Amino acid sequence: MGIGRSTACSGGWSYGGGHDRGARSHLEGKVGGTGELKFLGYFIIIDDIWNESAWAQIRCALIDNNHGSRIITTTRILAVATSCCSGVNGTIFKLKHLSHEDPTKLFNRRIFGYEDDCHPELKEISERILKKCDGVPLAIITISSLLANKPRNYNLWYNVHNSIGSGLEKSSSVENMRQILSTSYYDLPSQLQACLLYLSIFPEDHNISKDLLIRRWIAEGLIQGDHMNHMHQLGVHFFNELINRSMIQPGQIDDHGRVEACCVHDMVLDLILSLSTEGNFATNIDSQLSVCQSRKIRRLALQSSEENVTPQFTMTLFHVRSLVVFPPATSLIPPLLCFHILRVIDFEGCRDLKKHQLDGIGNLVHLRYLGLKNTNINNVPKEIGKLRCLQTLELRHTSIRELPPTIVHLTQLMHLVGDCTEAPTRPTRRPTANGEDKTEKTIKLRAVLIQPMAYM
Repeated sequence: MGIGRSTACSGGWSYGGGHDRGARSHLEGKVGGTGELKFLGYFIIIDDIWNESAWAQIRCALIDNNHGSRIITTTRILAVATSCCSGVNGTIFKLKHLSHEDPTKLFNRRIFGYEDDCHPELKEISERILKKCDGVPLAIITISSLLANKPRNYNLWYNVHNSIGSGLEKSSSVENMRQILSTSYYDLPSQLQACLLYLSIFPEDHNISKDLLIRRWIAEGLIQGDHMNHMHQLGVHFFNELINRSMIQPGQIDDHGRVEACCVHDMVLDLILSLSTEGNFATNIDSQLSVCQSRKIRRLALQSSEENVTPQFTMTLFHVRSLVVFPPATSLIPPLLCFHILRVIDFEGCRDLKKHQLDGIGNLVHLRYLGLKNTNINNVPKEIGKLRCLQTLELRHTSIRELPPTIVHLTQLMHLVGDCTEAPTRPTRRPTANGEDKTEKTIKLRAVLIQPMAYM
């Protein structure tokens, strides 16, 4: 469940925490007790509620102040809709599926470029595929994106039709959609499958930076190449391919029309979370998941702010390659001394991060990505010079003003990212591999952005 888009009175606010109790606390701060909306009318949209207990938690935070307030909820489940309307004289509106003509137009436009341009030999199989999509736009877009990347051949399309499953016309729309998404997932090359599964570590409705994602793919070893430029270009290709196949959705667009961020549709996220769990690709710690002590954790995402979520996973951290922490879970960060082969650490947005939580970072000699963006850290540990494999150091929106001299030992560093640039100060010298001296600069930050010219 997530509260994706919420509007109150003439102002607007949003919450994307993804936890029922977090949503309740957020709402209580707005409309309950001494909240700013207690004596005002409010209009709130609560998007995509998955179960009745989630609504029960949120309902407790909403007060009836007799000021004409209105609430809209969305859900795929009729029982949840009924629960939301009970006791408040609410009304359920059922969205209609697309008309008979609209799915065909959407399907043809994605594959052929024109709404009415379908090859005659493919018309019959197209109609059979559309029947399985059951008028659901995401299903139509996903399956047509898959077919757009394949030859226009009847037998091949027939195989795609059969791979969706038999008898799905009688199944629920949710199960139908999941089967179609599964078909598209298994059609991806293995490298793209792994890159897509990596997105399962992000919370629902999270806006994911393209550059951040590509750098973490590279740091994780999910993208292989001869040199950094080649791997970056390959990462851009993978990112665009996932968008073209409608497995991820474009988010922020720059002034030149390039996609700079993406998000994951909640149905796709549900699928890759399931696949990730089955394949032990990643482990998410949130309010609905406990850690199995006997299994190896390879990628660990901490998302929970629940008091009762106190995972005891000290003995299972030896194999962790990625540690990604989202702001509600800062207090759950295990000591870095528990890790041995970490390649990625990202604490972005963890404003409560304490200096001592970086103790032992110098021992993580395999680390390739360190993200401290939007934290309250004001000094880079001197031990960072031991991280000879580090490729990315993300320092934007921090209080860091100066880098330690040991920074010159980071010979693999490709991205030192900050907010703005300041003229470098005194030069230092560092011996190169062949024994020659190479002039470097000690860089003071207000902050700084250093990237190879190929990436600018």
